[in-house]
Amino acid sequence: QMCIRDSPLKYSIVSSLKRLGGSWNIREDDFFLFYFIGHGFGSKDGDEILMMDTYFDLLEETAISIAFLTQLIRENRAGRKLMVFDSCRNEVDGRLGLCDGLGVKPVREFTTLYACRPREQAYIPRGEELPLLTNGFIRAVKDRDCISVQDMFTTITDFVDDKAKDINVTQHPEIVSIDRDIREIGFLSREITVKTSRSF
Repeated sequence: QMCIRDSPLKYSIVSSLKRLGGSWNIREDDFFLFYFIGHGFGSKDGDEILMMDTYFDLLEETAISIAFLTQLIRENRAGRKLMVFDSCRNEVDGRLGLCDGLGVKPVREFTTLYACRPREQAYIPRGEELPLLTNGFIRAVKDRDCISVQDMFTTITDFVDDKAKDINVTQHPEIVSIDRDIREIGFLSREITVKTSRSF
């Protein structure tokens, strides 16, 4: 079962990843997925993802840096890892700002899927609960026991391209560092549960 949790707090995310990192129940041939829907903040010091309890005046203390997130996921014993960021990566007035998106430097240690290219935005169509990338991801993996990374990305890209044209926007998903060890993604259950909060 894949569950996208609503209202993530920094403590719950960090503690869950730490617990998974020390779990002997995770084996080297397992597949680990980290999926984030929300706002990001890019700066010259690195990228951060913003939690529901992030306080802008204490950004370093209350957001989660991508460097720290990568470190936590590295501790996970799973041999195949995929990170997904359904977040904007744009700039405003030539400057990266709060809630204006992840920076242009991608994570290259693990296979990573971004909702859009650098300097683009990720969109939620009017009246929809979920962003374009996430709807495309669900379409790609729904009713499948396994799917190749390339087929998954092709399905997502085709879906996002069509929907973006319908609402007159530009959004191009991007995938980096395709790890040859995760040519296929397997799912133990066909049920996909999605929980969202409109607060993102």
